[in-house]
Formats: sequence, structure tokens, C-alpha cells
Amino acid sequence: MDKYFEVEATVRIPEQKIMDLIVAAVEGGCHYWASFKFPENWKEKFKSYESIPMKGGKIEVYDVETDVLLGYLNRATIQLGLQLMADCKDMKGKSVPARHFENLATDNDDAETADVFLQLSISKLSHFC
Repeated sequence: MDKYFEVEATVRIPEQKIMDLIVAAVEGGCHYWASFKFPENWKEKFKSYESIPMKGGKIEVYDVETDVLLGYLNRATIQLGLQLMADCKDMKGKSVPARHFENLATDNDDAETADVFLQLSISKLSHFC
């Protein structure tokens, strides 16, 4: 007989938390593998780069060494990345440590959390966690 109860729960993550992760990723957590291109005239339209995906735009993410487009960061890819983090797996089914989502959900996130979040949120990315 199993001595555990299994439950599924919904976790609501504020947009501000996601914007903070984007800042952490762009300003340090992902510089070893990624570079970013923001939409033309983004400052006038979006005011801040971290709000681009929240307001219907997308951020292009490139491989820092090859300049190959890896994917886009927008609301849809963010949703996918968060779900993958919660499910503790990447798009290929490879295991992702649960601590990353736990750190996000408990406000204990850092540059590593932002890095994993961005990797999981980029659908074309070939190297995950």
C-alpha cells in the first residue's frame, strides 16, 4: 500500500515575477550561451525589454557563438517553459531538477533559475538543462 497522497495543484505566477526572470536572464544568467534582439523601437512601444512578451511582442534569442536564431520568448513560449519547469522535464523528456520550479514558486530564484526558465521557454533550443 502506498504511503503517499498525490495531488495536482495550480500555481499562479505573477507577470512581474516573469519579468524579473527575463531581466536576470538577459543581464547575466544566460550570457554564456545567448544573445538577445528586441523589436525595433521597443522602448517607445514597450517601455522596458522585460515587458515585451507581456504586451504581445517577442524577444529573439540567438546562440552567442554562432549567432543562430534559437527561438523566441513570448507569452506562449513562457507558458510552455513554465509548464516544463513544473513538470520537471524538457521538450525531449529529459529530467529537469525540481528545485528550479520550487525556487521560482517560493521566491528563491536566482540567475540559475532564470537560465533554466529561458532555456525551457525557447522551443527551438537544442541544449536544455
